[in-house]
Amino acid sequence: MTQALSQSVDGGGFWLGPLPVVVARERELRCDDAARADPPWMQALQEGLLRFDKGRFDRSADAFRDALPNAPSEDVRIRLLAEMGKSLLAAGRTEEARAAFDQALAIVGKATPPMPKSQVLQPPTRPGFSLFGGGGVDIQAMMERAQRDQEDTMAAHTQRQVQSELLVLMGLAQLQANNMNAAIDSLRQANAIVQSQGEGGVMDRSIVPPYLALALQRAGRLDEARTLLEGALAEREEVVGVLGAYPQIAESMNTLAMGAMMAGQQRNVAAGAMTTGETFLPSFACPLLEQVNAQSNAPERALEAAEQCRARALAQVLANRAFYKPAPSLQEMTASATRRQASPSGDSPTGADLRKEVFDNPQAVAASRPASIADMRQMAAERRATVVAYSITTTVNKLPSRMPDRETGVRLWVVSPDGRVTMRERPFAGVLDNADETYALTDAIMQARRMFGVAGRGPVAVVAARPPPRVTRSSNELRRLYQVLIEPVADLLPAGDGARVLFMPQGALFLVPFAALEDAAGAPLVARYSVSITPSMQTLALTGVRKRTSRANGPALIVGNPVMPTYTPVPGQPALDIPDLPGAEEEARAIGTLLKALPLTGAAATKARVIRDARDARYIHLATHGFLDDVTERSQRQANPHVRSMTMLGGDASNESKTPGMLALAPSGADNGMLAADEIADATTNADLVVMSACDSGRGAINDEGVIGLSRAWIAAGAPSVIVSLWAIPDEPTRDLMVSFYGRLQAGAGKSEALRDAMMATRETYPKTAFWAAFVLMGEPD
Repeated sequence: MTQALSQSVDGGGFWLGPLPVVVARERELRCDDAARADPPWMQALQEGLLRFDKGRFDRSADAFRDALPNAPSEDVRIRLLAEMGKSLLAAGRTEEARAAFDQALAIVGKATPPMPKSQVLQPPTRPGFSLFGGGGVDIQAMMERAQRDQEDTMAAHTQRQVQSELLVLMGLAQLQANNMNAAIDSLRQANAIVQSQGEGGVMDRSIVPPYLALALQRAGRLDEARTLLEGALAEREEVVGVLGAYPQIAESMNTLAMGAMMAGQQRNVAAGAMTTGETFLPSFACPLLEQVNAQSNAPERALEAAEQCRARALAQVLANRAFYKPAPSLQEMTASATRRQASPSGDSPTGADLRKEVFDNPQAVAASRPASIADMRQMAAERRATVVAYSITTTVNKLPSRMPDRETGVRLWVVSPDGRVTMRERPFAGVLDNADETYALTDAIMQARRMFGVAGRGPVAVVAARPPPRVTRSSNELRRLYQVLIEPVADLLPAGDGARVLFMPQGALFLVPFAALEDAAGAPLVARYSVSITPSMQTLALTGVRKRTSRANGPALIVGNPVMPTYTPVPGQPALDIPDLPGAEEEARAIGTLLKALPLTGAAATKARVIRDARDARYIHLATHGFLDDVTERSQRQANPHVRSMTMLGGDASNESKTPGMLALAPSGADNGMLAADEIADATTNADLVVMSACDSGRGAINDEGVIGLSRAWIAAGAPSVIVSLWAIPDEPTRDLMVSFYGRLQAGAGKSEALRDAMMATRETYPKTAFWAAFVLMGEPD
């Protein structure tokens, strides 16, 4: 952690977002001894960031100011001045912040070297893994040249990156002072710098334009703002596309005998793809584009903007699997280069030319594009469903991207099966008691979830981390959420009993039990509708492709109460004592009788057996314990009103990123029995449905990808429909609900209708919402 913080100072890079504060926070938790050995300026930097994390902005600025005399270099002095200015901006001390930025810009101005000609003249090309240079396929020469070019341009790039960041900060200070023209001028300068850096600045070209767009939007120049925001999203899309093609790139590197360079990187690249909305875009970019379109009286365009920012990495994964293109051989690569050199023009192929011919997959690219309004209308009609899409509307904070935007309301779109598209908005004022808080809706959702704190399957039951159930107050919370999420569009929902409603949530809305939301009369939504959710409309389109083209018809894979493994959630701490689940075994046997399949229980339910049988099973049912990693648990415990949250996909001992979520299976030999989300995503299943009858299997890290966890992993592996739970679940009602669900499914009901019927039947016996409403269907409703 110390190295991460110091390298960021020495190596430049944008510090506009929350990452430095998040690193400082994690460092305080894990590296106390190392922190005491830091030089004084580093200790002051750490202290200032921690004070910012706690909302003590004035004292944060003091820490950075006090460290200035001890700055060992101009780079460190610039960073301390920039951080001091950010704290002053957050505290509302605008003029002092501008003075700090002026000082830092003066230092940068003296040190900024001219951009090397080779970099200035290089046109922007597709970002990422540039495997081929112009002029042929001498791979070794290409690698050596790339290394030299990188060394030649790194210093100049870093200086300009810092200069651009400082100009952005100056523009924000001027924006805060309502000096609109000066703000736009500063932000234009910042944008011009990053746009001039060619391929070396690709990671920056989507970060700065949204800040300029923010100023233009406030000045009423909506068309200019829209153009900038759409360009930034296109840059981000290019990055996601390259990261999504990683498997083919890795295959090609193996072909070139350079596979060692890519070893162990697949999960890190996947994690990078899942967090591009945080690392390649300011947090406000997508909501701002929606707002610009809404202000322009273009509701359909606003919905398309929302779709552009949902589950983009997942769509790439599904498209590349659906339209797989194997990596070319070395002979094919060489032949491609030779053909181009022999063309009438006689020109050598450029890197972009070769990448396009070798790696581009037109079918996958077309299939992964965000759904258009026409696509959404078609999907609603084909699935006989009314689509309700949500976006949490926000107000940009004093320091955008580092400080969280304040949740102020929801924007709702309804796409009817007959093609009508309607947009409405519901502010929180007058509906939510905490409407003036930063996380008004998120807190209301978490409060509702706390009402369902029941013991059941999962680590929470083991460590007794949750309070006793308090279900008597849950109706108030559910009715309040109904007022926000359903009431504004209730007149647009279908009238037929059991009609399908397909929700596209955002953020914490993925944790809402939509089926349980109650109207003023106390009737839950499931009493009228068959409910399902999707991370995005394009992922729904792709799960539909999967459902049509690759479905298994093998015997069901049913797991119940495996021999429990040893699990240590925090290294160095005692292992959890994971109890057996006799109720889960009863559930598995009852479902096995219905589906005419022998369940795997006890020592037979190993990870290897489950992964093997999952490929050809029509249904997969997993009744066991579910787990989240410690970082995800902490990040979901409480939202920080002072610093924007980030998706933390924690690394393991091999320094690989890790998707949250594990399922407990029986240990076997050297295998510990824990089936991780990443192992699921790397596998392949042709199953039509996966049911995780495990606690909190619907949770995970939440960002614009949706829920990054077990549910996403099974969809990535090929399942078009996944049923997950939103909280800890007791054995008896779960068993009854699942038996009822499979009975209805066997009788020919659709998945969403079968789940609705099972919920209603279970509610008759167990009327408390906590006992019947935990499960949600994600993906295809049929």
